[in-house]
Amino acid sequence: MTLLWATLVVSLFVYALYQLLNIPKRKKFPPTGKNPHEDLQKLVKKHGPIMYVRLGLVPTIISSSADAAKVLKTYDHIFASRPHHEASQYLAYGQKNMAFAKYGVYWRNMRKLCTLHLLSNRKINSFQSMRKQEVQSEEAEFQFDRSHVKATLFVCLLV
Repeated sequence: MTLLWATLVVSLFVYALYQLLNIPKRKKFPPTGKNPHEDLQKLVKKHGPIMYVRLGLVPTIISSSADAAKVLKTYDHIFASRPHHEASQYLAYGQKNMAFAKYGVYWRNMRKLCTLHLLSNRKINSFQSMRKQEVQSEEAEFQFDRSHVKATLFVCLLV
């Protein structure tokens, strides 16, 4: 009974605090109305043919005209670069891996190396037996864990 009253008091306190602060809700993007294309057209009329928008955590550049798309295609190497992250500087050998490397000659060579040598059909097929062994060992470990959980549950039910 005390737990019920405590829960009620805490929830009323949180509700009162929320109402007191009156935290405004942020407007959602992209528009989620009946006609999102019309909402985007209104944004284009207001802000111009090229817009910078953050879709969640991803920075996005939206082009709504063919001329603007040509400009973006001409200077795509500028927009293709990845942002600098301090953590990746230390964890990824100075941003020298595929995930964090800046767009340029080094990144293109790394991509070419990965697609031609590491991810080729011949190389993937050469590791097929190793993949089968790993799957079988994981299955065996899972079966052991499942039987251990069943035995533990059975012992707990008996006590």
